[in-house]
Amino acid sequence: MTLVIYDISENRTRSRIATACRRFGLSRIQKSAFLGDISSARRRELVEVLKRLLRGEQGNIQVFVICRPDMALRTVIGEVLEEDEDDIIFV
Repeated sequence: MTLVIYDISENRTRSRIATACRRFGLSRIQKSAFLGDISSARRRELVEVLKRLLRGEQGNIQVFVICRPDMALRTVIGEVLEEDEDDIIFV
């Protein structure tokens, strides 16, 4: 599993980062966090795209690899964020 989290204040850049994560098959799990099951090769491609998008901008993007056994230990507390196209709703 690949987890991408970011802290970017510029709206346009932040939107582009989110779009890239979606295009690579990741799902939004929080406002600035995406998670998904992608191959190592796709993850490397995503990292290169994210580097290009952030180049010259202030911000921070972190990409984590989380193994399935560790994901099985995950605890979610509170509401789960769901995405519907560009709209974000709480369920």
